[in-house]
Amino acid sequence: SIWILIAKLISFALSVLLPLLVVRFMTPHDVGVYRQVFLVSNYAVDVLPLGLSMSAYYFLNRDNQYERSLSVLNILLFNFVLGGLACFTLVSFPDLLTSLFQNEEMRLYAAPLGILIWLRIFGGFLEIVTLANREAKTASVLIILMQMVHMLLMVGSVIIYNSVGSLVTAALIHGAIQTVVLFGYINSRFPGFWKRFDAKFMRQQLAYALPFGLAALLYSSQTDVHNFFVGHSFSAADFAVYSIGCFQLPLIWVLYES
Repeated sequence: SIWILIAKLISFALSVLLPLLVVRFMTPHDVGVYRQVFLVSNYAVDVLPLGLSMSAYYFLNRDNQYERSLSVLNILLFNFVLGGLACFTLVSFPDLLTSLFQNEEMRLYAAPLGILIWLRIFGGFLEIVTLANREAKTASVLIILMQMVHMLLMVGSVIIYNSVGSLVTAALIHGAIQTVVLFGYINSRFPGFWKRFDAKFMRQQLAYALPFGLAALLYSSQTDVHNFFVGHSFSAADFAVYSIGCFQLPLIWVLYES
């Protein structure tokens, strides 16, 4: 776990720079819109996979290579479908965002936000699968590299363009890169994993994972619901002040997770 702890601490140190630059280079209104966009993205990424990705920690510790490959395929298919549904919903009904935050500007980000959620749900499996496959050093390297790429893209977009759209674009590029790396890793560790689908095993994996997914849904709702209420009731600029005031240093979470 020391490898994961070191990687998480380095990742955290890199991530601290972004919020400092955002509030220096962007107006309070734009900071609020940026926070609202990524609040929706983060919440969707936390709850939509319904715990199936986390089931990799159980199924990849089996000795049966066939079941290991099946579990990876099931997770990728499930995440692809759920992410696609989220993307389709936001693209088809952009008014959901405007009614959620009482902010007409959010309509502009519905389509890119939908694609971002799709990429993050799918590509976010990278860290989980490397850890579940008991490759702590590989996972540590990937955590640091992905965070460095993310920060370079996001910081560059803040300094050069200082707009919400540029930040969303930077996040999309990072999501695409993460997805490519995920495919490369899975193809090298589970060759031919896509060749066979087992519906019975899929039901077994869902039965194992869904209770955890529902617990994650309740937990995320409990921790994030206040942001949605404030974002709905106040202006984007006021929400920016509120969200920054609620910021917490996640050091305990980093230690616990490692």
